[in-house]
Amino acid sequence: MIQHNKLEKSGIKIADITHDVHSIASNASKVLIICGYSFTKLTHIRSVLKQVVNSGALAKHCILPLDLHGSKDANRQTAIDLIKNGVSVSVESMNHSKWLMSESSLYFGSANFTMMSLERRIEVVTFRNFLPIDPLRSEFLDFTLASFKKVKKSSYRSKLHGVISRNDKLISSNSGLIKSLNTSIEKVSSTVKAIGQVRSSLFLVMENSYWLLNDKHRMILWKFLHQTLNALGRIEANGYRILEAEKINDRDVKTYNQYCEIFNRNYKLLKSLADDFLESSKTEDEVTIQNRRLALTYEKTLMQLQTS
Repeated sequence: MIQHNKLEKSGIKIADITHDVHSIASNASKVLIICGYSFTKLTHIRSVLKQVVNSGALAKHCILPLDLHGSKDANRQTAIDLIKNGVSVSVESMNHSKWLMSESSLYFGSANFTMMSLERRIEVVTFRNFLPIDPLRSEFLDFTLASFKKVKKSSYRSKLHGVISRNDKLISSNSGLIKSLNTSIEKVSSTVKAIGQVRSSLFLVMENSYWLLNDKHRMILWKFLHQTLNALGRIEANGYRILEAEKINDRDVKTYNQYCEIFNRNYKLLKSLADDFLESSKTEDEVTIQNRRLALTYEKTLMQLQTS
């Protein structure tokens, strides 16, 4: 790595950076925020999450994606373990950034917070110490505070109808974008272009619902969502095959149309399933309540740092 100045070093990592990352956690006294995509389990002695839990920082927060492992929902248990250990959690379904920040320093780069990635893989990384007033620190704090607001918007049963309304708008605004091929190949082209947007809407429905579902309903909805995503993946693969072929294959068209039908049916069902589950959960989960309390307390510390 290259030492640019007293404040920053960056470049291609070819050696173990675990110590550098751990030192950010161990030196934090006010704020410690970890945002990632994949993590070594909290129980591992060298886990960065373990360092976050053990940190003496006043406010400790973790930003998680929904999941990495299909229908197993492995990150749910990570969220529960962190909350029980005094670390608040927010869910960002589209997050793929990896960074760790204290009030005085920051790591960001391509390395995940796994021992494999930190110890052995070649990654691009940056370590930075903040200036007293640093726009980069403000940017990362702004993102975290926006993530805190999502927790408040989607974890109170008193705001349930707002959650349902947001989900309904997501589904309604993206319905009809996945189109079967019947006479016009332009429908396939527009479908392929819309797939990223439609995929995002699926994850956002789950993100909006995350803190108000009980574990049973969460897993049912999560598995149904993955079935719907699988159909979307098949549409994308067959759609590209049709668009790139010199001559359209009837079998590809048949498969493409079948999965369009499956997807559009599931997409409508997803909305009603989410609505039913949200309305049938009569109480807030204890983990949700505990997480919200932590988030409300830590939010004040972050805001004080942002304005100092």
